Amino acid sequence: MGGKGSGGYRPGTGHKNLRFDQQDPKQNARIIAFNRELMSYGDVEMSKDGILNRFELYLDACDRHGMKPTVASAGLALGFGRQRFWEIANGLRKAYKGQEVTRECEYACQKIYDCLNAILEGYLNEEQKNPAKWIFLAKNHFGYTDTREQVIRTRDETPKLPSAEEVAEKYAAQLGARKALELQEAEIVDVEDA
Repeated sequence: MGGKGSGGYRPGTGHKNLRFDQQDPKQNARIIAFNRELMSYGDVEMSKDGILNRFELYLDACDRHGMKPTVASAGLALGFGRQRFWEIANGLRKAYKGQEVTRECEYACQKIYDCLNAILEGYLNEEQKNPAKWIFLAKNHFGYTDTREQVIRTRDETPKLPSAEEVAEKYAAQLGARKALELQEAEIVDVEDA
């Protein structure tokens, strides 16, 4: 690792060698304090209001600690974790820690997911340097893809030819006949081999 595009250290590029022992202590303390606060929230009341109120508390914590909202930290604040949060938002859980997951709970989690998606798009739009981190998160948490769809329509370019009856009537009319001669059905005769 460490080659171009790996995000690793390359001498002469001005990038820091991103090792944990060289992490900015103030930033590290801020991130730990933020997540410690989220862990202290405990289980959320499984109701629409309980979930939405907890999300408001989470956004206030993000603002106080100078942290960007993420799916993982929102899941931690809700007491679900990232994976369970996704399952509830997508209607894949009917209960969590003994509490029923109602349609209102699913709706609240879906609304939070939509809000986090909008926040992420805002960060992506405001990015001045490298949007790769936001694109990565959009793919992992919100189903974005790097696909291009092409719609291919085939048209039958061959001209539509008239039927045999239409051709016969056309030429019969040119010859002055009122109606094309009708062919009589041929009689089939069995011939024995000699």
